[in-house]
Amino acid sequence: MIFGKTLATALSLILVHSATVQSQAPTTNILTGCVTTYDATIDYFPQKLDTCNNLFSGISCLLLYIVWSLTSSDIPANFTNLAITYSKNYKTIVNSFSKETIVLYQCGTPKPTVAGATLITSVPITNLSISDTTIVTYLELLGQRSAIKYTTAGTLSYISSPCIQAMAAANPPTIAEADSKNAKNGIAQVASTNVYFQYMGPWTANVTNEVTFPATADPGMKGRGEWLGFLGAFFNLEATANQISSTIFSNYATLSAAAKAAAPATKLNVAWIYYQPFYSAQYPASWQISYNQYIQDYTTAAGAAAFVPASTAGANVVGANSMATVYTYNSSSTFLSALSNADVVIDLSFNTLNSTSFMTNYGIQATSTAKYIANKQVYTLNQQISPANGGNMWFESAVVLQNVVLADLISVLNPSVLGSSYTPTYIRSVFSSAKQTVLTASQCTSQTAPVQVPIISVGAAPTASPSAGATGAAQGTTTGAAPSAKALSFTVALAAALLI
Repeated sequence: MIFGKTLATALSLILVHSATVQSQAPTTNILTGCVTTYDATIDYFPQKLDTCNNLFSGISCLLLYIVWSLTSSDIPANFTNLAITYSKNYKTIVNSFSKETIVLYQCGTPKPTVAGATLITSVPITNLSISDTTIVTYLELLGQRSAIKYTTAGTLSYISSPCIQAMAAANPPTIAEADSKNAKNGIAQVASTNVYFQYMGPWTANVTNEVTFPATADPGMKGRGEWLGFLGAFFNLEATANQISSTIFSNYATLSAAAKAAAPATKLNVAWIYYQPFYSAQYPASWQISYNQYIQDYTTAAGAAAFVPASTAGANVVGANSMATVYTYNSSSTFLSALSNADVVIDLSFNTLNSTSFMTNYGIQATSTAKYIANKQVYTLNQQISPANGGNMWFESAVVLQNVVLADLISVLNPSVLGSSYTPTYIRSVFSSAKQTVLTASQCTSQTAPVQVPIISVGAAPTASPSAGATGAAQGTTTGAAPSAKALSFTVALAAALLI
């Protein structure tokens, strides 16, 4: 009884202290405008990226947060391939892929000096340029579609998003390709935006605002999802990024649990393959079996096994000791021999549209007795496309909407889990006569609202489609004010410590 009163008193004092601190400082990140009166004692980023559980779990994580809160103004947050440190008025992001150190300081506060920084810019940013389509859905989920001002040449026509198509078709357009005919002008357009997010894009040597966004180079699905928080930090939208990520990962876990429970004792062997057509003597035709980490992650989560060749004979193996393993063959016959034990095939090639093109690309005869041919278990990932140039929603939204990718995979590996009402977003059978879905500007319902995260239920259809125009805030997320993450974590942490 005495312990209970002590605990109640302690919690009351903490809550009073927390309320006092929050009355003097912002309790949410500043999403628009700048600080008008700077105070060096204020934490201008009370809402931080939630990554503590990537390091620790349960009470140990909360106790560690107490130590950080009491002893340091710099709160570290570690991702799979990113490291973010929060100071009072700026945050430092280290990108291990590009070896970049990015410093983001609150607009209206002093610009910090950080050794080794490759970019120092104020936040929240209000506009940006991009060099490829893979960043689009990340931005749309955060509600920052309208921040995109320029794409590099050739990018815009590949974008499948109905709302970005609508922005490009507006009079005048609110998004455009940077000038490709006049490089000097194009560079000036990209440089005029707050940040140029690129991955292997042009003009990086000519601008000072470029930031590498290599989400597709991140080998595992967990790491790919964390780039949402990376982008959110540029807009001070850490709270929104946390909520969206939690929604996606929670749905992913639910789907995976159901798929594994329903999986057969002998797991299906799923091969993910790719055909590289002949371009020149320097780039001859080749056939590949991929065993990348994200492929292993998705296939295992769906209750199956990612296929790996029984032998490396005839293969050029790249990344055998890494998370990005690829087996490449210079002859289709050797490739097909290595693939012979696969139950299901997923073709990642750009130009596979049906069974005819599939069998032609891979040199498969009509008399083939391979299980994946006999059972018609061959799939592509091009169900949703843009109206022109072969733009594919798979390359645009699948990197971040991992719950949807998993649901699609489950729908063909174990259809009973999701039921007959589920309609795949990306995956389609090469043996099906059903047409691809062409996404157009007319499907956009709001150019300003965020894309909604589809929540796929076991045995039921999803509550939303990622290809629908913007249909409201992301499912399971809010964009309004929220309590200070640091204050609440401190309160709960100390309560937990008292209970130990």
